[in-house]
Amino acid sequence: MPSVRGLRRLAGSAALSLALTAIAVVGPVTPAQAAAPPVGSTVCHVSGVYGLQCGPVTAVNLTITFPGGGVIHGAFRYTACISARDNGTPVYGLPGGQQVGNVIGGSGGAGSCTTFALPLP
Repeated sequence: MPSVRGLRRLAGSAALSLALTAIAVVGPVTPAQAAAPPVGSTVCHVSGVYGLQCGPVTAVNLTITFPGGGVIHGAFRYTACISARDNGTPVYGLPGGQQVGNVIGGSGGAGSCTTFALPLP
């Protein structure tokens, strides 16, 4: 079975599907020693549909429960638009441009301007 780190490298909605399948098999995921960017800091990702998207981190250490019972702990939320194809996309912190996580979804479906990401371990 692929590791969680390997799952994060996958791009597109297949990553979320695969991650949810893995979660159903191995249980909830909690990134080891992950540190989300602080609330109020700015993060960015490049959306395949909307281009460069940046916004403030609005919450950290969230537990996300997916339909069907998959659970992810330790996620952070920020204000930026995503499309369904953006799952797995790297998230970068500003200033500095260092990768701080990967997109795992958004509320409200395609075109959502609330994005959830999992911090890097």
